Amino acid sequence: MKHLLSEIKSLKEQLKSEHLFLFLDYDGTLVELAERPELAVFPEHCKDLLLCMSEQSRCQIAFVSGRGLSDLQGVIGLDDCIYAGSHGHEIAGDGLAYKHEVPHHHALIVADVKHDLISKLGDIKGAHLEDKGICLSLHYRLCSAPDKERLKEYFRKNISPYEEENAVRVSFGKELLEVMPVTDWNKGKAVCWILKNRPAATFGGKALAIYIGDDHTDESAFEKLRDCGITVHVGRGKKSRARYFVNDVGEVYEFLKYVHACLQCSGAHAGPKIRLVGKGKSY
Repeated sequence: MKHLLSEIKSLKEQLKSEHLFLFLDYDGTLVELAERPELAVFPEHCKDLLLCMSEQSRCQIAFVSGRGLSDLQGVIGLDDCIYAGSHGHEIAGDGLAYKHEVPHHHALIVADVKHDLISKLGDIKGAHLEDKGICLSLHYRLCSAPDKERLKEYFRKNISPYEEENAVRVSFGKELLEVMPVTDWNKGKAVCWILKNRPAATFGGKALAIYIGDDHTDESAFEKLRDCGITVHVGRGKKSRARYFVNDVGEVYEFLKYVHACLQCSGAHAGPKIRLVGKGKSY
């Protein structure tokens, strides 16, 4: 992967001239990962910037997250944007509405797992169970190291029978365990669905897709867009299908500022400069 901000000049003309379809993960991409999901704070300066970008005729914004759809819409709160929650299983906003079919038995299994987990979590300090409807998430960032191992072992022992029957899929994220439905759907397919159903009405033609995310669940989107868009992984030192990386949430914001400036430029302009916060370097 190449460092996105170091390669920014090579992307300038594309960003200045093409219609842009911006896909953004939320936790770990726009906001720092918090000890619990409800403690994550969407910075006002970032929200204001995305609001300005969404008002540009050349830009469409979609948020793609593991959060439930209503939760995602609530924490971001921007109109005229598209929201894809539950890893893309639920899509709404700006004229779109889609819910990927989940097997009926999945809800029953999630209810059983949730009941069992609640009974097991009473003596584990710091564990937090989040019911997203389609997905069930167990956050253990605040747990002690021994308790983290206990939780992982519990999942391996008690959820594996469901996995072996192909009844659920378990995803291991950043200090997070998720019980997900077994479907043929993921963030990558959700992004393709959005692109297929939206660009003609939005731009009347082709758009350059930009996808930024930090989680392994974003890899399906990186793969789908690798040869036809700008794909960005947040964080370095990890294998990813993304073409570029940024170091952290702060650099995501710097890139978004650059994109916003490009949206306001014509092809005749030299293009904006970008200054990395605290590094004293312009691109």
